[in-house]
Amino acid sequence: MQCLVSAAVLALRVKILRTNGLSHMLFFIGVIFLGSFYLVNLMFYLVNLILAIVAMSYDDCQKRERALAEAEISAALVTMTRPNVTD
Repeated sequence: MQCLVSAAVLALRVKILRTNGLSHMLFFIGVIFLGSFYLVNLMFYLVNLILAIVAMSYDDCQKRERALAEAEISAALVTMTRPNVTD
């Protein structure tokens, strides 16, 4: 997991070089690049998903408020056009 999030990569790289050699270092470098690429893409996907949900909720609220305002205006127009019948 340290390789994927690039936390303390230098110390981990040195440990791998000392214990396993250069062949394992190539695997380490591949995991860093591919893991970072995957996490960045996942982050952008999740941010876009959250923004889409917020935008949809905002649009729904705007539609409800617009419908309520139109209903109030039409009710006010109906009461204004009715003749007052007083006996």
